[in-house]
Amino acid sequence: MNRKKLSADFFEDEFWSPDTNMAKMSAEFIYKLQKLRTVVGVPFLIAPGGGYRTAEYNARMQGSSGSKHMEGIAVDVDHTRWDGAIRFQFISAACALGFSVGIYPKHFHIDTRQGQKVLWVSLYKKAKT
Repeated sequence: MNRKKLSADFFEDEFWSPDTNMAKMSAEFIYKLQKLRTVVGVPFLIAPGGGYRTAEYNARMQGSSGSKHMEGIAVDVDHTRWDGAIRFQFISAACALGFSVGIYPKHFHIDTRQGQKVLWVSLYKKAKT
């Protein structure tokens, strides 16, 4: 398979919307994500469905109607294989680089929304229908 490289550590297929196998990720977002990857120093695993999302797929995932995934400026990074120190380093570096960060039981959501940056914690996972 000939994979399209988006940066030193990321390939386009890592961000595909599962319903279309395409990713309309912002080049500026990928640049910033690569900076975060370099600072943290460990590989990032994009969670399934955690990259670009079409509106249809986002609705099936019960995502927010204003989801930044649909704009190509958000990803969900699986943190289940990381220890507490790496998780802390990821959150700290993401905030320092200007990402908004959502902390979930199995992944971190990061995005580059306009305006004030936010940090939130979700202690539950939405039930899939």
